[in-house]
This record gives sequence, C-alpha cells and structure tokens, in this order.
Amino acid sequence: MSLASRATRAATILRAEVVDGMSGDPTTHLTKLKCTNLFPASGSGQGIAGELVEQGVIKSITHIYETALLGNHDVRPGDVLRVSGQSYTIHAAAAWQAPGGDDYFMYLTVEKTLQ
Repeated sequence: MSLASRATRAATILRAEVVDGMSGDPTTHLTKLKCTNLFPASGSGQGIAGELVEQGVIKSITHIYETALLGNHDVRPGDVLRVSGQSYTIHAAAAWQAPGGDDYFMYLTVEKTLQ
C-alpha cells in the first residue's frame, strides 16, 4: 500500500507572522494538503520525541504525534498543523523521498497541549 493511499486526512498549515519581535496569531499558510492519520510518537528517550523532551523543547502536559504529509512544502518548526478541527504545534519537519519512487513527503512530529 502506497503512502499516498494512506494519506486520507485533509490538512492545513498555519504560520504566525513575527513583527517587531512579537509573534501574532497564526494565519493560513498552506491549504488542501493530505496527511496520514496521526499516531503516537515513541516514548521519552526514544526517537525524535524523546530528543525534544530531553532538549526542553516540549515542557507542558501534551501528547506527541507523528504524521506524513504528502509533498515537499514550506513547513517548519513553530508552524501549526490543523487536522479535523484540531491544532497541533509542529516541532520537527523533515522532507523525504519514498523508497523506490518519485513521491515526496514530509515527516512531522507535532504536539497537542492538553491544558
């Protein structure tokens, strides 16, 4: 089964503009994107999620998820992924090429704050 066939969720990327050193409210940056279902990231001490916790990037009561976003887009840490009306802060974004194919995707590690 290809990654494209698993990317069934509609996604939007939001980005906050920084003016005079102050970050504004996130506004729509990219639309009509497709991603896979979000799945829980590895536990603390394992993988990118564990590294982010150890570095102090992730500090609050949260759930960490990972997803694959079809295509290669202008997505960076600090952007917001919106899927099914839920918002997730992006902490890591890496572009990849599917093995044996021409398809590109982005692997995202995101955080959902529960407070």
